[in-house]
Amino acid sequence: MSLQLFPLKGAFADPSVADPRLPTARCPFPRAQRLRTRNSRGLRQRSDAAAKTGDLEKAFPFPAWEKLDEVANLQNLGLEIRKEQVPSTSAFPSLPTSPDSKSSKRVLLYRDTNGWCPFCERVICALVEKNIEFDCVYIDLRNKPAWYLDIVETGLVPAAEIDGRLVWESKDILDALEETFPEPSLLPTEFSEDANAASALADTLSRAGFSFLRGREYGSDGPGDPTELLESFRSRLQEMEDALARHPGPFFLPQFSLADVVHIPHMQRFAAYLPNIRDEVVLHGPGAQYPRIAAWLDALEERPGFRAVKSDPETHVQVVRRLFGVQPSVEAERPRGASAAGARLVTNREAVVKDVLANAGLDSGDSFVRQAVELTVGMLAAELLGEAPAKPDLADDPPSKARFCAVAAAVLAFLRSRVSSPRDMPADAASSFRAAIDKMLREVYW
Repeated sequence: MSLQLFPLKGAFADPSVADPRLPTARCPFPRAQRLRTRNSRGLRQRSDAAAKTGDLEKAFPFPAWEKLDEVANLQNLGLEIRKEQVPSTSAFPSLPTSPDSKSSKRVLLYRDTNGWCPFCERVICALVEKNIEFDCVYIDLRNKPAWYLDIVETGLVPAAEIDGRLVWESKDILDALEETFPEPSLLPTEFSEDANAASALADTLSRAGFSFLRGREYGSDGPGDPTELLESFRSRLQEMEDALARHPGPFFLPQFSLADVVHIPHMQRFAAYLPNIRDEVVLHGPGAQYPRIAAWLDALEERPGFRAVKSDPETHVQVVRRLFGVQPSVEAERPRGASAAGARLVTNREAVVKDVLANAGLDSGDSFVRQAVELTVGMLAAELLGEAPAKPDLADDPPSKARFCAVAAAVLAFLRSRVSSPRDMPADAASSFRAAIDKMLREVYW
């Protein structure tokens, strides 16, 4: 007998109907069940929202925020709380974004609010490595204050006040820090030639890498030759590999230095991008093609400056996709069972949509919600079957885009917890089903 995905007379439809194969089909929490029944009748009506809040609080007692603040103890985590400011927390001491902000410390750093700026990372890394106390003033790069544009002629970050002297451009700031705070030194004079060569390489390597990822020459609007872009990137990486081999140890010089600092931002990003976007180049892990670079990346993990600016790979990949429109050319191997899961979803799509509208807590009477549910189920089926799932073109309608993303996230989260194996599909198909949902959830707010 063939199994049906999300059978209407099972746990995937009416939660009050018990499924003997799935003991949890009937809700084991009576108060929660009563709440869910009430919600299905009334929570969709906005006029009842305030009344239902009381029911939620009774059904699900929630700890006071004051208690959670005490348990979280953000101060002990090294986070500064910045109420009603952007960002709302800071890993470094900060001052309000105001022309009147004056630091009692010798260094005041102007940096980006998002924490994405690679050039700011260079300066922060050096400050941490040299144990220099500093304050931050955060600048919104999408809405730069007029006073900042008045004092920094480029309008860019980072900029730094060092003993009252304003300096911008990351490499100039690094030089000024070395001059003002000579100990501990990050630029041994006896190796200045090697350090200068490594610094120059940082610029050419960064350009070659981003040109390769974007598929066009740096500064060009037209597409470039993929083979030439790849070879240019490989050539610059080999230069770095050779430079790292000139001295004992994992770094450019016998000790960690500014030669390493200037390479950290782009190499951290390339190590994150390449496995997810372009797999022709392997920098780290199994199959690493440049052993010195791989050892250098490993050694960075022990440096406090690197840990202060380190991000996770998923953040880096999301940022490069949003900022540069870079999409993966890596064809990930489709997991075993994906086709079976996709076929079940296509065959039973009407039942699945009906189940979501009935039980996911969405406003099933709203035509936009119904369309968003159907589209999301179709996108999931396309993902499972190896087709590129199209997304609605709502770029010119941000409120509708945000609303669609919210509905899609709810649909995916609901379906992830709803599927059951072997009732709905074989084990490997269920695993593939959830894996596809996880991938889509990571990208739902595109």
